[in-house]
Amino acid sequence: MNRFAFVLFALLVALPVSARRPKDVANMHDVDLVYYGSRYRSIAWDEEWARTHTTYTDSTGQMHYLFDTFLLLELHTGTGRFFEPAFRPTHPRNEIGTTKADWIQIVDTLLQVPTRNIDNALDEAARKIGRPKYKRQVVMFIPVPTEGQTNWGELDGRALDFNSTDDRIVACKWFVDMVCERFKEERYRNLSLAGFYWLAEDKNSGLTMLPTITDYVRSLGMKTIWIPYYNAAGAAEWKKMGFDRAYYQPNYAFPRRVVYRERLYDAVKFAKEHDMCMELEYDMHAVRSSNPDPLCDDRLVDYMEVFTETGMAEGPIAYYQDEGALCALQNSPDSADVALYHRFARFVAERQHRLAERK
Repeated sequence: MNRFAFVLFALLVALPVSARRPKDVANMHDVDLVYYGSRYRSIAWDEEWARTHTTYTDSTGQMHYLFDTFLLLELHTGTGRFFEPAFRPTHPRNEIGTTKADWIQIVDTLLQVPTRNIDNALDEAARKIGRPKYKRQVVMFIPVPTEGQTNWGELDGRALDFNSTDDRIVACKWFVDMVCERFKEERYRNLSLAGFYWLAEDKNSGLTMLPTITDYVRSLGMKTIWIPYYNAAGAAEWKKMGFDRAYYQPNYAFPRRVVYRERLYDAVKFAKEHDMCMELEYDMHAVRSSNPDPLCDDRLVDYMEVFTETGMAEGPIAYYQDEGALCALQNSPDSADVALYHRFARFVAERQHRLAERK
């Protein structure tokens, strides 16, 4: 080894782990939000569902890859306990806070059902159209420890007390380590673990913890992402909190009233000012055959058009699709729904083709 190479090697070794370059997140271009695990969920996330979220077959019979990243998350257990306590802020902490057992169970569920079926669906696609240029990515959510909770559970023989910021950080680091270990055990063929997502959608939950937690994730060679809602407290401060990427929610698809298209332009303006990406949103109100809503039926089209017009469609996008809106559009008896499905799927597939050409 020459002297220069030796000095460079020594410097790299001497750097703290958190200072080493994390994995590139360029492959996290189209992020599919996958909600699953609560008892109240009606979706199956079986292999048929997984096929719908991994590939698209156009009107000529040609198959294309869709989303390159799958964000696994859940809001609560379905039994009154929440992975983000802000969803029930007025209830006693020990009643609504999820426990260590809940954290273990949700990881087992997410890695066994949707993730396993996605991996199998990608195997099927690879046999038909070849493997994509890079593995599909997985991002796991981090539950928000419920401040004031005392019944979460024990680590190393000691009961954690979430009145303590240090104990809340310890629990989050333990969760990250558990996910990394469990993901490795699953031996997925087509998926890699790319990072973690902070479940709280504003800065009011865990602000004091975040720089430490995000730095820890980076020390493991992975990234952290965040998706604050429209006008969320702290949305512009995402870099100060240590996140590597933030997507901004326009929340244009949801209000059951007139919301003008300018909302999308305002959201894009804010995102551009603060170096953020965008979230594209739609739910079952976009499916005319099952829930026609004259105020919502064209909003998915608005997202695609405005993102394209403003250039945001050239960058990474996260996709909120409710529990089953994508499958409902694809399988709808209404030709307008099917046409909307094809338009949306082409939007994503063409983004993936452009990204592959740049690789």
